[in-house]
Amino acid sequence: ALQQQALGNKDQARTQWLENKALGSKPLLVDGLKVQAGWELAVETVLGEHLQAICVEDMSQLVEALQDFNSGLLTLREPGQSVGATTATTATTAITANPALAGGFLSSKITSAHSLASLLHGIYVADNLAEGLSLRKQLGVSESIITRDGVWLGTDWLRVARGFDEKAGL
Repeated sequence: ALQQQALGNKDQARTQWLENKALGSKPLLVDGLKVQAGWELAVETVLGEHLQAICVEDMSQLVEALQDFNSGLLTLREPGQSVGATTATTATTAITANPALAGGFLSSKITSAHSLASLLHGIYVADNLAEGLSLRKQLGVSESIITRDGVWLGTDWLRVARGFDEKAGL
């Protein structure tokens, strides 16, 4: 029940709309996600509301249906380009990694049936905040670092999300 609430299923109007549009039984992005132990908070911090995305084959076929979606939060996700069983990992290995950021990409900590490349592109990992802070000057303008404990930082910004209801997370 707590997971269903965290996934947004407590909103009756949204739930009814999803059922009416035959989207209620579609899988969520989180359903096909496997995260390396110890990196769950980092992945949840970065993917956030995208974890609740409803996986559909073709969003363009929902244009008419979306016209009567009047309240709530709805995220849809297409499969993306499939490049193998571990789509997120495989898709970003083609990106030239900054050798100074030897911790690698966050995508290497995730296995998913869906491509996550557009959400995880340029996000490196660091074991802790001190390491992340020491590496951030080596980041490019569209790159960032996420620490194992969920602190997300770029060249000139830092984001921490703590103190939320621990039972409400995924």
